[in-house]
Amino acid sequence: MKKDYSLVYAEDDELIREGYLKFLNHHFTKVYGAKNGQEALELYEHCSPDIMILDINMPLLDGLKVAKKIRQKDAKIKILMLTAYSDKGKLLEAIELNLCKYLIKPVSTFEFREALEKVVKQIKDIDDDTYVLNEKFVWNRTKKAIYKNGEEIYLTKKEMLLLELFFSNPSKIQSNIDILNHVWDEDISEEFSTSKLRSLFSKLRNKLGESIFQSIYAVGYKLK
Repeated sequence: MKKDYSLVYAEDDELIREGYLKFLNHHFTKVYGAKNGQEALELYEHCSPDIMILDINMPLLDGLKVAKKIRQKDAKIKILMLTAYSDKGKLLEAIELNLCKYLIKPVSTFEFREALEKVVKQIKDIDDDTYVLNEKFVWNRTKKAIYKNGEEIYLTKKEMLLLELFFSNPSKIQSNIDILNHVWDEDISEEFSTSKLRSLFSKLRNKLGESIFQSIYAVGYKLK
């Protein structure tokens, strides 16, 4: 059965590229081939794939440069790098790129399939357990934790309860009273509750570096 994910495979050697594209088309619903780094980057921009498979040595843009450009705007996409044994030293440049796997060419179909199965499992685990708010922020439902650019942000108990409420139904506008009941679970006057809410949202905004909430006048708040 084909995996319901899309990928871009970039390889400048036409014979190798066509052979692996045939293999990949048996396993994924959408597969795009690129003969150089510039094409790979354009396909990323236009097709929004789940996985990028990049040869480290390609014309116009090499695999590392493509990965760097993608990582400047996308921390989520899975990237695999194909390298010749002699290119291994170049991978020192890739430490900050959060690559899923380095595969040394020539790659057997078994090794390729095994690496892709692991990547697909990672994607499924993320899809099942997380909510991606935008390119910066991801909420983990099980851990009740928020990540900014892949780094977990420390939360107080009330901040965690606040985010848990909003991410339980991301499109819903949460009223002030619903927020108070979930976070404080106590009766407090409207004047005092408004002050408490403003303080909580302000502290969380400072901690995250920006606000992820929109205030709805006289109603409550919603996620941006």
